[in-house]
Amino acid sequence: MSVDAAGLVRSVPVAAFSLRGALVIGTDGGEWLSIAGDRIVPLADTGPISDVVDHGDGTLSVACWTPVLKQLRDNAWTDLALSAPATALALTPRGLVLADTGGGLSLLAGSSRVPVQELTSPEAIVALVPLDGGLVALGASGSVEVTSWPGSEGGLTPVHTGSIGRAHAIFAGLRRGTAFVAGARGLGVLERQRLTAVSIDLGDRVSGVAVFADKGRAFVYADDGSAWIVDEGLVRPSRVRLGAGKVAGAVSGSDGTVLAWTTDGALHVVGYDGASWQVTDGGVVLALPEPNQIRGSIAIHWSASRGIHVTRGHVAWN
Repeated sequence: MSVDAAGLVRSVPVAAFSLRGALVIGTDGGEWLSIAGDRIVPLADTGPISDVVDHGDGTLSVACWTPVLKQLRDNAWTDLALSAPATALALTPRGLVLADTGGGLSLLAGSSRVPVQELTSPEAIVALVPLDGGLVALGASGSVEVTSWPGSEGGLTPVHTGSIGRAHAIFAGLRRGTAFVAGARGLGVLERQRLTAVSIDLGDRVSGVAVFADKGRAFVYADDGSAWIVDEGLVRPSRVRLGAGKVAGAVSGSDGTVLAWTTDGALHVVGYDGASWQVTDGGVVLALPEPNQIRGSIAIHWSASRGIHVTRGHVAWN
């Protein structure tokens, strides 16, 4: 099945979510649309986004560089006023955590419409990752801090990352209580407020990590488009090559695989052993697993002339 949205979207898709049977797509220019079957519904623009979180109950929260948190539900936006623009979001068991341009960390819990600030970092936080009831925070200067809040009381504790150089990205880890930290000289595994494993053999600046669910391995790719499969100890990374293209992005699949798209517009399924299969091509810029299917995939294609084109299909395994 395929769906065209030509003319509705002028900028590049950067976010896609499955919400209550509909595919919701956002672009780098802050345009949004919802696709359910063959029905395409343009949604109100948000402006450029700094972060977005899927609550898992049909709600999206979007931070958009203004002192407003926008939430989407049933194709309608609601606005929550903030004291400062949000720079990063994280969903925790206690509620949604928002980081702002002043370094504040606030909790939006339950049915509350007012985030309550409880912690302050010395600088703006640009990324958050939930970690065992608490959080890992990446500062604008490359600092990394951890906290047990909001799961329990606790302040922000700095993490020494000198072994990997200036940190520029953080990602969810392979198991509970761990996270990946990417730096200028390598990739580290964060556990209990320190880096327990480091690899400096992963190309120029790691830019993304997608975990193979329940396999104890992750798919890691760098700014130069190279990619590897690593284990928790980052021992002997295994190089992965996907056709002639370079890896542009990846997401965890629903069956222990990873969906990875390349700079030549192709979508591939990658197994934890490094085996891969091309699913489709033609300007793929995003992908996500098909909800409620073991091996389905959704590919979002885009070009400046055609706009968005969506294809859905079953991943064929040999």
